[in-house]
Amino acid sequence: MEEMLEKILNIEPCNEFLQYIVERVQRDDYRGIQISQHNRYDMDIVIAILKNVYDVVQDDFLPVPLGDISTDVIRESAEGTHPEFAVVVEKINSEIGRTTENSLKKNFFVDFSRAGFIDRFGKDKKMLDPNNRSHVHFVKLTEDAIALIQEETIVGQYYIFSRKIDTLFGDAISDLAEMIYHSTYSNDSISYTEFQYILSDTRKTAEEKIYLLSSYRDLNELQKKNVHRMLKDYCNPDNFDGSKTVKRDFHNWRNETQQIMQLLKNTIYFDVREKNFALNRGKFGIFPEISRQQRRLSVKQEYFSNHKVIKRDGFDLHHVVPIKFVRNKEEFILIDNYKNLIYMERSVHKNIKDYHIVLHVDSGIVKFEDIYSNSNPIEATNNLSVMYNEDLSSIMVSHNKDILRERFEWRQ
Repeated sequence: MEEMLEKILNIEPCNEFLQYIVERVQRDDYRGIQISQHNRYDMDIVIAILKNVYDVVQDDFLPVPLGDISTDVIRESAEGTHPEFAVVVEKINSEIGRTTENSLKKNFFVDFSRAGFIDRFGKDKKMLDPNNRSHVHFVKLTEDAIALIQEETIVGQYYIFSRKIDTLFGDAISDLAEMIYHSTYSNDSISYTEFQYILSDTRKTAEEKIYLLSSYRDLNELQKKNVHRMLKDYCNPDNFDGSKTVKRDFHNWRNETQQIMQLLKNTIYFDVREKNFALNRGKFGIFPEISRQQRRLSVKQEYFSNHKVIKRDGFDLHHVVPIKFVRNKEEFILIDNYKNLIYMERSVHKNIKDYHIVLHVDSGIVKFEDIYSNSNPIEATNNLSVMYNEDLSSIMVSHNKDILRERFEWRQ
């Protein structure tokens, strides 16, 4: 096994991508971003499933049978005690040609809960944490799910679907789009392989991923083919003893990438083709049509220049109003603006939730409030946990109000 990895390194000595990928495939979390592979689906399938749930129970609770439904006897029993659930499964099957009671419960509903299309409930109808394993007795469509199935325009569907898929991936999708947009690869196609080997890694920063992408592209086509072949040979489950955690499985890793691409193709962020994807600058995309020569100065560079801030370890640039709320090109330009950025300590950044988007700045104290509730604001101190130019604080707050009025019809 060590010899196989050594051969990969010897393809091009000193190439940093090769050093990285050899280190990565030895980690138990080598697959990076993960999602259920048991059921391939896209926006049309999601809408079909949600619509059939709505047709049966509308916005009420759908009772869900417990346990595996694996035999005709159990199935008949489930139909007798959970007739609505049986009808939903039958209607979905008649429309998309596939699903079972178990796949709907254990695969689709799990992902849908994490994305925010459904809420799951226990026996007492108390909502369950979407990330915890619990006995699910009921499910209920969320407002976003109903909005998706009732939306009449494809652009509107793409926007809602994009936001919920981003939630499923923990904002990794909008972060990926933002990273590519602000890189030298803004106008390039990215291969599935480059996503699998580099961009799917949850441990690396945006800057590190772009650097590794450049290193990978330094290899010639024959070297890339050899890397691919050797990684497939190494990541063979038969090469490893023990549980699935310690095994390496190239085909599962690749299937993971293909399922992610299946979901990305219906988002406003990406134009996904058979073997590659790029930023979506088309009719349904949010990115403006500009050439490499016309690209304006990166907003990140504008932030550091205008705020006279020096980069430091452990800090991230944060969009006060996240990219995930963008619905069109005009809003993208308004939100992807240095006035909507703030440089903050990573530990603070992790505590900020989706709707902590109302900005207050007073005497060096920055406060991020939930737009729908004034409770539990996040506070940070200038020159300690955030870094900005005090002279620009009023501009930041004013721009924040402009975005909130334009995007959320917010008034205060």
